[in-house]
Amino acid sequence: MSEHLDPARFEAFRHDLQKELGPVSEKDFAFALDLPDKERRIAYGAFIDRYHEMFQSTKMLRPRDRSTNQIDLDRDSLHKQLIALGKTFDKSKAEVQFDLIRREGNLADYGFPELGVISYEDNDGWFGAQEVDTRTQKFYRETPEAKMNEHDRAERWEPDTTPEVLPVPGLGDVSHVHALAEGEVAVLFGAYVDEDLMNDPVAIIPPDFNERWRRASKLALKLGLQVFLDRTMQYHGAVTVVGVALKPEQLEDEFFREMKKHPETYRVCSAELEKVDLDEDRTRIIVEVLQEFSRVRQEKAKQLWELYIQERHEKFNEPVPSQKNLLKQARALGVTLPDWWKESVDEGDELDAYDKYPSFKSTHRP
Repeated sequence: MSEHLDPARFEAFRHDLQKELGPVSEKDFAFALDLPDKERRIAYGAFIDRYHEMFQSTKMLRPRDRSTNQIDLDRDSLHKQLIALGKTFDKSKAEVQFDLIRREGNLADYGFPELGVISYEDNDGWFGAQEVDTRTQKFYRETPEAKMNEHDRAERWEPDTTPEVLPVPGLGDVSHVHALAEGEVAVLFGAYVDEDLMNDPVAIIPPDFNERWRRASKLALKLGLQVFLDRTMQYHGAVTVVGVALKPEQLEDEFFREMKKHPETYRVCSAELEKVDLDEDRTRIIVEVLQEFSRVRQEKAKQLWELYIQERHEKFNEPVPSQKNLLKQARALGVTLPDWWKESVDEGDELDAYDKYPSFKSTHRP
């Protein structure tokens, strides 16, 4: 590869890649192959973006449109150029294919729109360009790959990929990793965010997150893989994701096959999750957060509790388990709840499933 670069020609090349679709000319492709490492990575990202735009354009066409055949031929030629360019970074065909999947942000085109995707190249503390709606746990991608590849990979931290055994709620101890080794990818099953409540980060965990965690864990155990559990690096607004770590080569032959064979066990789409009773999970999540509030002074803890319940109501529109149910779950888990909270529980009353929401008139989000 050339160590010399004409910046003006490179910028013109990048501009042309964004302007048109299809494979580049032999002359331009030879230019891309001869670029220095960093610029070649940016060019590779631009090729990924170019393929993404072509793929999106084919979705707009009717199945029998005459132009479809030519677009498919052009896309195939561009795909071959991508594979050749990927080889200069020691990427296999499966890794190049996963980079294309990663650019889409999820596995919708494979029949699993509820699943997100990242790779070891996203070990940057932010999951690369992956984005998530933490209310619905839907994954998507907007940032171009070429833009991401402008960052110096040498500056990325070296991840600790040592497995750790963690208890999965309702399942037991399962081996997890908190970062991906080189050549690994992760399929994401769920996510939650730490919201800023009175200047404290508080986990606002969706009621179905634990079920998503269990399903990812069951699939990892079935296939002999690791559960992937990691969070972004910021203090406020940190996002935690859970999924399955694997090699790109395992995606179609193992992962997709098992998901399609047993959707009732592994899928996390709404059609499957709606069949699951989440009351116990919801109660457990709230009890564990309430326990955390026992570590702050009483007056602030009461305000945090009210804000937390309000946040859950606004984000998930869910009923709140009654105080008696929360106390019952806490005892089952061996969790000690704050005295100020227990004093408000009348255990002599009939056991109701849910309480009404508080009025939220006294406390406002700061």
